[in-house]
Amino acid sequence: MNSSSTSPLSALQSENLDNVIAYGDLNCPFCFALHQRLADWGLLERIEWRLIVHAPELSKSNFSLEDQSLLANEVFSIHHRAPDVTVKLPRTRPGTEMATDLIYTLGKISPTSQATLRLALYQSLWLEGRDIADPAVLQEIINETGLMDILHQNAADNRTVVDIGQKEKTGGGTIDGESLSVWQFLQEQKSAPTEFAKWQSDWESNEHFDRRIPIMTHRTSNNLLLGLPTEEALYQFLLGRREHFVNHDVCVFQPRPVVALYGSMDNLWPVVRIVRESCEVLHFSDLDQCQEMLVKNDNVDFLIIEHEFVEDIVLDALTHLATNRRVTWVLASLISSDAAEIRALKNGATEYMPLDRSPEILNARFDKLVTDRRDTSAMAEHARIDSLTQVSNRRDFQFRIEQEWRRLADRGSGTVQRHVRTPGRRCLPETGGRRVKQQRKRTDQSRCTLRW
Repeated sequence: MNSSSTSPLSALQSENLDNVIAYGDLNCPFCFALHQRLADWGLLERIEWRLIVHAPELSKSNFSLEDQSLLANEVFSIHHRAPDVTVKLPRTRPGTEMATDLIYTLGKISPTSQATLRLALYQSLWLEGRDIADPAVLQEIINETGLMDILHQNAADNRTVVDIGQKEKTGGGTIDGESLSVWQFLQEQKSAPTEFAKWQSDWESNEHFDRRIPIMTHRTSNNLLLGLPTEEALYQFLLGRREHFVNHDVCVFQPRPVVALYGSMDNLWPVVRIVRESCEVLHFSDLDQCQEMLVKNDNVDFLIIEHEFVEDIVLDALTHLATNRRVTWVLASLISSDAAEIRALKNGATEYMPLDRSPEILNARFDKLVTDRRDTSAMAEHARIDSLTQVSNRRDFQFRIEQEWRRLADRGSGTVQRHVRTPGRRCLPETGGRRVKQQRKRTDQSRCTLRW
């Protein structure tokens, strides 16, 4: 939070937050950012966090290329909306039914341990990239958090042995009449209607929620917070000073290099695992969407294209556009081959990156790309700015004209009229008489009509 709200943060410690309710899903990065912020403020156990499942049909088998793009864009957005929260792009968005059931089951046995497991699951997915839909991973998290003793004690009271990974190993059967799979265990615990089902129904049916997450509301005042707020907005909401909030505000963001992927994220994962630490990652599998993004955005630094994913005609279109937009592009292949490298060289790729090489090699290749990109950008910036006056020079003016011309050419537009006004600047000492002075005045204040 900024300086105006950091010192009053202690006011939240004395504020009654028992009536504040939050709705969120474990596989939603916006929910993780809000949850982590509350944890950092020491408020996690004072606010009722109701887990819901916003994508019950989600599984590895139907996690499409469009889903991969959506996930990458959401994590990209988090870095803008919540720069105070660290979040890393996971390989997939896992289903959360089993993990959510496990939290509620544990909550009935030991309510004080529920927040501990929920925080561990959030961080395992969004910081470590672990698949929390995998029973074996859930077993590991339970062991790491020290909560296994609670489940064992409950199992002992019921004369059963709990093994969270057992369903995967045995198909849901018991072992020696004593062992119980996690699925059987959870089914026994929720034989009666649960609060979870009620909360899920409330979230789905409330017209004010609009089926969005995260959501925070107040039991008595009905104050409502939709989406991920800024730190200041969250602080004001918890103090009851803000009745309604929709996250149109954006936090201050220090930009990192932007990497656009074209292909299958699963196949490109070896390089994604490297670049996600230091870069923003966008993903595309549709040619039109990728081209539109490159045309409309000037902040894309790298385009990584999967060799096996693209045909020659698609590759030509993307590389032509990337070259015109001065985007560094790389051809990546699943298996190193002469044919793929020749294809990269013939089309003018900055780098050829075989993904079957060691992570150290891939990391070194990309580090060199980033270094070269920064050096080139810095040199180009210095060349377009006058070192004495810090005013854009003729080269910058020509660069912007060329950039607009290429943008229009890529869009396939016809004749267009654009007005360009040179910025005002202090006149240098007069030399050359009245004619030179009048010429400078016309140059600085006139409007130039450019036609293509």
